[in-house]
Amino acid sequence: MPGSLDLALKEQALEAGAEIRFGETIQTMPAGGIVAHGPQRADVIAAGYLFDTDMQDGAWAVVSDDLAPKGYAYVLVHAGRGTLASCIFRDFHHEHQYIARCVDFFRQHIYLRMKNKKRFGGVGNSAVHRVTHKGNIIYAGESAGFQDALFGFGMRWAMLSGAQAAEALMNKNTAGYERSLDRRLRKFAQTSEVNRWFYQRLGNDGYRTALRRYKGGEARAWMQRIYRPHWWTPVLYHLLAQKSKKQFLPIHEGCDCTWCKCEGHLV
Repeated sequence: MPGSLDLALKEQALEAGAEIRFGETIQTMPAGGIVAHGPQRADVIAAGYLFDTDMQDGAWAVVSDDLAPKGYAYVLVHAGRGTLASCIFRDFHHEHQYIARCVDFFRQHIYLRMKNKKRFGGVGNSAVHRVTHKGNIIYAGESAGFQDALFGFGMRWAMLSGAQAAEALMNKNTAGYERSLDRRLRKFAQTSEVNRWFYQRLGNDGYRTALRRYKGGEARAWMQRIYRPHWWTPVLYHLLAQKSKKQFLPIHEGCDCTWCKCEGHLV
């Protein structure tokens, strides 16, 4: 879409001399490179509808295990185009049921009106890996697990880790990439995993209590507080959250697969 972030990034890449090949997958990278091809497992599913509408621009969100187990649902409308999504962190097999409930909920509460609706869906994953490179192959974005475990945000982390990976590759300094991640991302990723651990234990009553506490407050300031790492965050991460989330990066010495399929490494 003209004016979109995706198109702007594409144009910048082409101007910088990059070659974009759609519909192709690289299985091995003997000379090294950056792997940023998205999630390799589903920790969260986002599914819903894209649609046309005559509604006024707006953004609406709801937290309820009846609509999006351990996640949230939302409607976004801008310039006659809309998105309805249920972000589900559990019970993936019943996504159709949760989407239908979301449609009913938003029709009742914001008078949702959809025309020319089209289904969409996607998955996300998150994990805090100790090592995110092997040889000259560097992992960035979701392929390295850099997605917010609490609510699934990840665009900023993807762009930041991608820029750091490119700099490390140009300077042949993969160790510098790991140090940069330690300084700029891993503490925030650990915080998001701790937040996710507590959030999953709230339930609908807990959501109501949290929302009542911050009703009428500044949402951005609240989000900054809960996402800010503290001295005790790594302690809670290692005691609680780390045990509930397996790492998934295929780091094997001497392997140049983008996602390892070498005999003997497969589990």
